[in-house]
Amino acid sequence: MPTFHKLTEDEVAALTRRPPRPRRVDLSPYVGFLAQLTPGEYGRLVLEEGENRQTEKRRLIQAAELLRVGIRFHRAPKDRLMVRLLGPIDGAEPER
Repeated sequence: MPTFHKLTEDEVAALTRRPPRPRRVDLSPYVGFLAQLTPGEYGRLVLEEGENRQTEKRRLIQAAELLRVGIRFHRAPKDRLMVRLLGPIDGAEPER
């Protein structure tokens, strides 16, 4: 018969606490791309063979968060992403 034990708070914390994951991707090309745009301007990202559309979209969103600007995606062919820079989030000045 197995032995049952109630876990202590420290044991639970050790099991559920995750260390922050370091960013594995250099977002500087994405930040640089968005930094070139002024609010209201559009940009296009052309995907290369083997690149995932959702991955590239997520990286653009992360870059926009770093710059503290809003972006909106627009319909585009499968091999492209069309993005419009909306401007600073909550009136914050972007960090460039």
